[in-house]
Amino acid sequence: MPSGITAQELYEAAVAGNAALLLQGLPKLGEDEQQAWLKDSILRATYEGRAEAVKALVEVRASPASVDGLGQTPLHWAARQGLDTIARNLVHLKAEVDARNQEGVTPLHLACQHNAGAIVSLLVGQRADPTTASVDKRTALHMAAEHGSNVAAAVLLETCKKEDSRDADGHAKGHALLERENERGETPLARAAARGHATVVQLLMRSGADAEHANWWVQRPLHLAAHGGYVGAAAVLLDFQADVNATSQDGSTALHASVERGHTQVVELLLSHMADLRMMSAGGRTPLHVAAEKGYAEAAEALLASGADPEARTDDARTPLSYAAARGHVAAVCKLMDFKADVQALDNVRQTALHHAAANGRAEVIEPLVNKRARLDQKDGSNRSPIQLALDSRQDGVVRMLLKLGASLPEMEAQDPKLQPMIREIETEVLQEQLKEAESSAGKAHIKAAEMAFEEARIKLLKLTMLSATAMQAPIIHMAELKLQDAMELAKSCGNSADILEDQVQEISEIEKGKRVEAKKKLAGFDTLKEKIEEYRVVKASRLAEMEDIKKHIVQVFGFITGFEA
Repeated sequence: MPSGITAQELYEAAVAGNAALLLQGLPKLGEDEQQAWLKDSILRATYEGRAEAVKALVEVRASPASVDGLGQTPLHWAARQGLDTIARNLVHLKAEVDARNQEGVTPLHLACQHNAGAIVSLLVGQRADPTTASVDKRTALHMAAEHGSNVAAAVLLETCKKEDSRDADGHAKGHALLERENERGETPLARAAARGHATVVQLLMRSGADAEHANWWVQRPLHLAAHGGYVGAAAVLLDFQADVNATSQDGSTALHASVERGHTQVVELLLSHMADLRMMSAGGRTPLHVAAEKGYAEAAEALLASGADPEARTDDARTPLSYAAARGHVAAVCKLMDFKADVQALDNVRQTALHHAAANGRAEVIEPLVNKRARLDQKDGSNRSPIQLALDSRQDGVVRMLLKLGASLPEMEAQDPKLQPMIREIETEVLQEQLKEAESSAGKAHIKAAEMAFEEARIKLLKLTMLSATAMQAPIIHMAELKLQDAMELAKSCGNSADILEDQVQEISEIEKGKRVEAKKKLAGFDTLKEKIEEYRVVKASRLAEMEDIKKHIVQVFGFITGFEA
């Protein structure tokens, strides 16, 4: 090695494509040191995408089969990063196209994962085996499907259609790839659906993939797309006639799967394709039961609007309302009751939704249920009321709520010294609320009475004003009538009645106009009174002192009216 040259300088020589300098410097290293440097350098050069460096390093005996700590060769790195030129050079230098890393992954797997279509074509053209599976049994097509690599998947499938692309048994590799299962029993189509890659789903379906192939849990691709909330992938599968009502191992349909995650758009899509609302999963749960238990009110509404039965029963006779109440989902509870769910429906142990809410400490749904006539004193099969269940479960918040709403404590608990402080506290709170309500009602009644009195005064004043205006204008009106009569007589005698009548009518109109102006002036004062009335409409009950002034004003107004009439 030239004096003072370092390993980094050697690498820089490789980057510059200076094989001569490499050949001059490497002999200065020991054999083991040379091999270690060459291995590290070719892997580094590939990782950094330095094609000239890779070429120069191979010229000085760097092996394309070098592996890193994960068992990955330079070709793995080139495929992972989509480095077409380096991949071609390595293949030309006889790099192993089916080399596997510690996870059993080949360069073809990585090219498909990263959608490097050109490298996929290169590797398959060099006899890379597309059916090779990784440790977890994923083929290159699984990788493409799972990562949405539509270009790589298309190239792989197209290449495998060729006559010479067949497996050991003589079957077309493309068809075999479509049917291969990973460690979960899932085909590439299932992985594409589970990740929501609609374009790849469509490509695989057009290539002959089976939409009804089930995994180990008997879930079809449609189940997986619905569970993930992938509308596009689900729509493609349905367009290819996937069975919308196919069931999984526990009896769940795709509709159950979409509802379980609250994917309302997928729910609506499945309903538009006639998904059966009555299908039951394990335990007899319909999709509506699932929506209620999870608290997805929008999904529940979509199901109910499409005809789902709010009174559907599970194997233990529980309704969707029972599930929603037990979980404290207020919106779902209210939505079910909007669709006439029976609040008094009894399950196998004769418990209502209120029993389940009380036992589980769901104070937030107690009042909505009671407002819909859920019985506070309903006894279950063990003769326990909702408040008894709340006491047994130590749900103090629910006990307080039920007592406020009128529930009665069982006789024994009512005498329990430990409960007396809470009972007295609740009684005090209820009394205070009743007093506040009474005060509020009294204040509102007071304001209403004042408003009615003012309205009555306003009407009387208006009537009196109109009568007054009419009385004062009577002579003017009489004079106008006489002038009109004279004008008509004059018009008849002169033969030009039209012109004369027009002049006289104009004069009368002016008189009437003056009368209206005067009347408006007299009413102007009452507009002010009307404005005051509007101000008093927003007076709060707490400002009762101001109402005394209002009453005085009313008395003054009535005094004015009485004086006027006199």
